[in-house]
Amino acid sequence: MDPSKEKYIRRSQVLIIVLFLGFAFLLGILAYRQIFQYSYYTALAKSQHFLAKEIPAHRGRIFASSIYQDEPFLLAGNEKLFSLNVVPRQITNKEETARKLADLAKLKYEDIFSSINNNKPYIPPIKRGLSYDEAQKILKEDLIGVYLLPLDHRFYPQETFLSHILGYVDQEGKGNYGLEQYYDKELQGDSGYFMAEKDVFGRYIDINQETPPQDGKDLYLTIEVPVQFKAEEIIKQAVKDYGAQSGQIIILNPKTGQILAMASDYGFNPENYAEEAKTKGIEIFYNPITSKLYEPGSILKIIPALAAIEKKVAAPDTDFDVPASIQVGGKTIWTALKQAEGRITLSRILEHSNNVGIIEVEQLIGKEPFYQFLIDRFRFNMALGIDLPNEAYNDMPAIKEVQDVEAATMAFGQGIALTPLQAVNAFAAIANDGVMMRPYIVGKKVDSQGKSETIKPQEIGRVTDSDTAKIVRDMLYGVVEAGYSGLAKIPGYKIGGKTGTAQVPSPSGGYDPYKTIHSFCGIFPIDDPQFVILVKLDYPTAVAWAASSTAPVFAQMASYVANYYQIPKE
Repeated sequence: MDPSKEKYIRRSQVLIIVLFLGFAFLLGILAYRQIFQYSYYTALAKSQHFLAKEIPAHRGRIFASSIYQDEPFLLAGNEKLFSLNVVPRQITNKEETARKLADLAKLKYEDIFSSINNNKPYIPPIKRGLSYDEAQKILKEDLIGVYLLPLDHRFYPQETFLSHILGYVDQEGKGNYGLEQYYDKELQGDSGYFMAEKDVFGRYIDINQETPPQDGKDLYLTIEVPVQFKAEEIIKQAVKDYGAQSGQIIILNPKTGQILAMASDYGFNPENYAEEAKTKGIEIFYNPITSKLYEPGSILKIIPALAAIEKKVAAPDTDFDVPASIQVGGKTIWTALKQAEGRITLSRILEHSNNVGIIEVEQLIGKEPFYQFLIDRFRFNMALGIDLPNEAYNDMPAIKEVQDVEAATMAFGQGIALTPLQAVNAFAAIANDGVMMRPYIVGKKVDSQGKSETIKPQEIGRVTDSDTAKIVRDMLYGVVEAGYSGLAKIPGYKIGGKTGTAQVPSPSGGYDPYKTIHSFCGIFPIDDPQFVILVKLDYPTAVAWAASSTAPVFAQMASYVANYYQIPKE
């Protein structure tokens, strides 16, 4: 064969083999993608021809009410604001852009120029919270590389009012502290979405599927707005008058557990939460009534008195021989004035708030039965379940770990820590014929379709029988009428209550000799209890005893409540 012809044939064969292998390779790739990567490329094609977009829901609002006003008070709502964003890489004249933005957005030229004088594709928003009018002025300038993005802004028209109850919503739309956190899921609602088909130019051809968003539920509080305003006003003035570090007032309906007012002398602006945290620390966000423990002192003397009466080891007129001091577990415990009272009744022990006398009552009951009243009946070792986050409680030790002297001091409210909410709810149970209710602050929820859900009162336990509760209420009436709490009286009403002047634990051990916490918890009207009010002052300096501080503050608050609700006088 001609060598040139043979060479031609070999070349042709090689070319055919190469073409065959290339075709086989392409066929293999095509088969692999069609069979094994079918889902991937189908999804890719859909993404180029279809658009799926989330439609955010509007956050539910929060309202409070007044029995004398038809329209509820808006406490937390939503408004559309804008954030000012720039892409430095797209800006050609950075000096001119910075100058215009500084004037329109009321910012410093130097700060803006420093931020945009680069070629970055992204920087954080220059300013958030621009109003619609401010955004329109910037848009009219038609600045290259400047964008205005809409924001759902949570606003609080009453500023610091009820801030510990409300909490705040952060920039990501998440609720923090207060009701905003506890009811975050219900307030957020459910986002909707739509899927639309696009043409090659990105224009919508048809909307294939649409699910509308479900806006969050609106919350309506049990708070009575004028009463809350007055409580905040009174406690702020009391803190000033008595030289206290801080103070709180809580008012609830003992028959239902509804919170009518929950006031502190300090708060925060939920719309400026970042600045508040920076200047005051995150402690400012914690509700001192539900999230902070304290030793309540003598207001807890009602519990050994109640236990003694229920167990029939003593009655209000049972006599006790009360010396100036008593030895318990090798420790000497004195009366407040270090004076003996001699032979006095159980009622008089409460009226004079005698520490030694109440220890004798506790010893008569027995350490273990008394301790069971604290943890099993009054639930001081567990949360009450109020609809607020971060509820604190004391993880109390087992009875075998409690020393005799510890049980003795617990009888007069030292060595045991509670929240103010737990303290007032203990009195509320006695006011409610021995039945303890779950305290709650949201009375109604309304969804985006207008369907309303009313929150029903809930029993969480019985602390004693109704007869014993009635006897203890009568004793508390005697404490105000004939005892050291006379400044709690208000003309025309029968008041029952108890003071507490508690020592404060020292970080180095023992108790601080210079600090006390004053409390007064009162029930009225005592024959048909409708309100329980706790007044607490932290570290007052103007007076030594709660009888001279929190008792008169209670009288001021109770007088307003009686007048506001038009409670008939006796």
